[in-house]
This record gives sequence, C-alpha cells and structure tokens, in this order.
Amino acid sequence: MICASAFHSNTIGGKGGDFEIKLEEGLKEYESAKENGLTSWARLAKPGPYSILMKAVKDSKFLPFDGQLVDVSVDGKWEEGLVKKVDKLGEEAFTLKVLVDGKKEVSFTWPSNKIEFCSK
Repeated sequence: MICASAFHSNTIGGKGGDFEIKLEEGLKEYESAKENGLTSWARLAKPGPYSILMKAVKDSKFLPFDGQLVDVSVDGKWEEGLVKKVDKLGEEAFTLKVLVDGKKEVSFTWPSNKIEFCSK
C-alpha cells in the first residue's frame, strides 16, 4: 500500500513518481481522511507510535522497469501485478507485460488509467 499512500498524501501523481520514505515519531491516534479519491482508516497506533514521512524526489524522469510491482485494472477490478517486460513505443509511451496476481500475463500501454505504479 506504499504507492496508494504516496498518492493519497499528494506525494506522487496518478502516473507514479519517485519518493523517499522515512519513519519518524508519530501520533497515538489517527483520524480518517479522504484525499485523491482514497479514504484512510482511523486507528490507534500499534505496536508503537510512528508515522511514515513521504517526500517526492524532484527532477527525476520516471520510467517503468522490469520487476516493478504495479496495481492494474483487469475487468474493472484492481489487482497486484509484476512487470515482466517493458517495450518502448515512443518518447513517453510503453507496452508492459504484467504477470497479474501470479497467474496470468496481461499487456498494458502506459501511460493509461488502467495501471498505477510508483518507483522506490
């Protein structure tokens, strides 16, 4: 859920991006928040209070890569996938072969609203 959290916190956009993660002392309680179409859950911090600080890395050119974890929309349902192969179509367009849920290989064109990912 790191990518979704980064998107929820406006650290990255819908096309992904580069960011740094740092654990720091957090709150004892967190309220629910809705941002970018995602809703976080209210909760008590367990086992110890910490928060994750996400900071966008500026001036980086994001490119998809083999072995990257992604979320993909297949038949209207979001599933986790693993990029198996990236082919460049143009200056900023790619075809990605993604192993979805460890079972089937599906092709996607990126950028697209059917694939969301971030790099680490």
